[in-house]
Amino acid sequence: MIGKYPGVPALLAWGVVLVVAVLLCHNAESRDYLLGHGKALSMVSLGLLLLVLTMIVVSWSVTY
Repeated sequence: MIGKYPGVPALLAWGVVLVVAVLLCHNAESRDYLLGHGKALSMVSLGLLLLVLTMIVVSWSVTY
């Protein structure tokens, strides 16, 4: 069923990434352990995540 629709595997993969990100951001102790205690480090990591997601969306729009 997954192979029947071309966008489903990528959608499932990003869904898992989103769930993990939400779980990490929900628990303050694990977030601080992974990202550090500073706001600057958190902003840099969030910016890089948005950059990667933007590059993926742009590449999808170019290929379709």
